[in-house]
Amino acid sequence: MKLCNELERLVGDIKKDILIVGDFNFPETDCESYYSITNSNGSTAFLNTLHKLLLLQHVNFATRARGTDTPHLLDLVITDDNFIQKIDALEPLGKSDHVVLVIETNFSSYRSPLEQKLNYDKGDYETLRSYANIEDIMIIC
Repeated sequence: MKLCNELERLVGDIKKDILIVGDFNFPETDCESYYSITNSNGSTAFLNTLHKLLLLQHVNFATRARGTDTPHLLDLVITDDNFIQKIDALEPLGKSDHVVLVIETNFSSYRSPLEQKLNYDKGDYETLRSYANIEDIMIIC
């Protein structure tokens, strides 16, 4: 299953601090007990992949409801660690039948400051020469 392969690749590449959010469309799965009600190949493979990769699923309420249809848990929040503090549901936007998830985490990331690098190949040396009124200017990099 392509989704399972992508999850394995992602976890292999990132290794830590993974947060995946989306509509996975597996209404027959119970991620808490790693059980598929219908035992379909797709949902069973998905649950086995979550289990194998030690990924956690945090949403425990129905995220989609339409009219008199049975509400389903389709929208998942998956992590590799327990940094989800709280998940709330807001009303759907527009004509959507999926709730809006508000996710509170204790996840923080650190970004090192960008190192400034000069790109001498992009210099406008003709304008510099005319401004300085210099016939020949040699730039040594």
